[in-house]
Amino acid sequence: MDDLNTYSVDERRELTERLQVITEALHAGGRKDRPLDLRLLQDLHFQLFEGVRSHAGKHRRTGQGSERVVFGPHRSTHSRDVERELSGVFRELERRERALADECDEGVVLEGTRLAVWVHAAVVRIHPFEDGNGRVSRLCATHILVRHGLRPVAIEAVKQEYTEALNHYFVTSDLDPLVDLYLRLSPVGR
Repeated sequence: MDDLNTYSVDERRELTERLQVITEALHAGGRKDRPLDLRLLQDLHFQLFEGVRSHAGKHRRTGQGSERVVFGPHRSTHSRDVERELSGVFRELERRERALADECDEGVVLEGTRLAVWVHAAVVRIHPFEDGNGRVSRLCATHILVRHGLRPVAIEAVKQEYTEALNHYFVTSDLDPLVDLYLRLSPVGR
């Protein structure tokens, strides 16, 4: 079955199990030293969707995938611009991570969380894949949090509030409600 947003019971179960395995590996520090880039993004998507969707690990680009993807009330970046926009996000992430290395412990929690949430929201906004962008973007946030010694956040527990905060960001560019949600759900300590 390759209907993009239609999953069989077995496919849903498989995706849930894979997401759990990948998340646990990231929590344990797997790939901690690897910066987030297009190859890591594709690798996470491939691990999640291999054998479930034919586009596993393949981002949208000219001649591959939909020109635009509609998600909720929003439209993705055009397929011809996906790589360029992701490259910009990864360059900005690298710059911000260097600055974060100079933060004191208290600053790392807020700024590290803000950085992880920003990457998460940027990847969802671009929507590089036909499907699975939310899952993969949350894996990206987990990766960033772990890279900076912070504990990952289980955002799935408050899906409605999460969706509202993300939609708020898409409309206003205000990341604060999403950052507040992450901080509120974040386990105490580093």
